[in-house]
Amino acid sequence: MSSAQQIEQDWDHVASLAADLHDAHARLVDFVATVLTDGSWQAAGLRSPEHWLMLRAGLSRGQAAAILLLARRADELPATSTALREGRISLDQAAVVARHTPAEFDATVAEFAQHATVTQLQRTVSRYDFTLQPVVDSPDEAPEPVEPATLTMGYADGRFRLRYDAPAEIGALVEAALTEAKDHLFHTTGSDTSNDGDVLDPDHHVTDGGAPRITWADALTVLATRSLDSAGTGGAGGAARRARYRVQVHLDTDGGWLTGQPRLPKHIVEGLTCDGTLTPVWESSGHPVNVGRTQRVVPHRTRVLVLDRDRGCRFPGCASTRTLEIHHQKHWRHGGPTDLTNLLALCPFHHDAHHRGEFSITGDPTHPDGLTFTTRHGLHIGPPRHPPRRLRRSPRSRSRLGRTYPAPTGGTLHLHLVDFNPT
Repeated sequence: MSSAQQIEQDWDHVASLAADLHDAHARLVDFVATVLTDGSWQAAGLRSPEHWLMLRAGLSRGQAAAILLLARRADELPATSTALREGRISLDQAAVVARHTPAEFDATVAEFAQHATVTQLQRTVSRYDFTLQPVVDSPDEAPEPVEPATLTMGYADGRFRLRYDAPAEIGALVEAALTEAKDHLFHTTGSDTSNDGDVLDPDHHVTDGGAPRITWADALTVLATRSLDSAGTGGAGGAARRARYRVQVHLDTDGGWLTGQPRLPKHIVEGLTCDGTLTPVWESSGHPVNVGRTQRVVPHRTRVLVLDRDRGCRFPGCASTRTLEIHHQKHWRHGGPTDLTNLLALCPFHHDAHHRGEFSITGDPTHPDGLTFTTRHGLHIGPPRHPPRRLRRSPRSRSRLGRTYPAPTGGTLHLHLVDFNPT
């Protein structure tokens, strides 16, 4: 066999295996769509379906996000789903279509996707104007009066509730601030899109499965924290001003409570005292008489050692490496020591979930594989304990489907000649 024939045979073999791969991805998308409907992915400590796929299927954040996106839009993008199922487009190509294409343009964009590389497809559909028919307001219509912004907040049933309503231009300002805070969180939680740049959507960070699932509520917390951290920094009364607006949790032998509020649930008190700042108040005959020196539950030098040892959240499959909290395996309020043999790093999500009782942690945190995470029902959390037996296959085994992937040409793409039509 000549060198040219060998090269052509290898290319054909890769194309046939690629068709099998895309079909497998399509079947996984179909299955995930069913799982999303019945909610069977949910288990203790699994923060999202993306996290579930990362843990059980060994996928990257980008691939898990792509599969979830396609599963959620499978019904409205039948042409794209069919093209993936038939091996005519790849998962990455289908994800770009699903991320940017309205349902009305599904057929034409799916057809175009077969002839474009992922990069070309991303450049095209992300910039294409899919506007069907702009709505023109009548010039004779009188503008409606604009209502001022309103905000209500309060406590009920142990929860804090907030509702905000504002004119569009003010809302845009608030949205911009929240977006910046959300983006800040995204870039400080260890997220890595270097290998998945065409799969992850940088404007929709909530699809990041293994790293903390960043929400608008998280962004609001960042804004509040920034405001308190910077309160009064320009004047001499800065420290006193910050202390005035600090959230105070009062503790006694029976639990804890917020200033002027009812008692907190036990799991919240235990979580706050795991890795917080304490200011002791000395009492005499039931009356406070002196305030002691503020000190951290976990000293800074100990925290540094734990973070350096764990290098991220210890929960299986969690990719969080920043904004970590230090957890006492034996709770501090129950006499647990603050030393390396009793401490481990957890992200805020999994730290809170553990204290809510969603899962237990046993073992030795000083060893990389020394911890066991178990749901409240006794289910082991993590990769399968007994991996399936490896199947031996020839490096040139036959294609399962017997068809090949029609790879894109890779030729020059002229954006001004691209025209999509709704169906």
